[in-house]
Amino acid sequence: MWVVLVFLGLQVWLRPFQLPTMNVLEVFSLSVILACTNLALVWTADLVRRESVVDWILRILFLSLQGGVALIFAAFLVKLFYGMVPVLVATDPWLKLVAAK
Repeated sequence: MWVVLVFLGLQVWLRPFQLPTMNVLEVFSLSVILACTNLALVWTADLVRRESVVDWILRILFLSLQGGVALIFAAFLVKLFYGMVPVLVATDPWLKLVAAK
């Protein structure tokens, strides 16, 4: 957990990617990893009884965080891919022929 926190701090401070969107995505994903690690510690410390209401709330929160990151990452990849399609079509002669038909 402490290692993730250190790398999150370095990411926020250094912003190593050229694209601002990549920096935001990395900070968001590291934050969710940190939050999910802390949620997992609640289960391993046996602070919550199995099959209780709190247990189900934690499970739903955990799945929502992980699913949200997966959806945002997939949306970013789709946006990135569709942004590259016109560039590929303009530069590749075979794709120009396919796009013209």
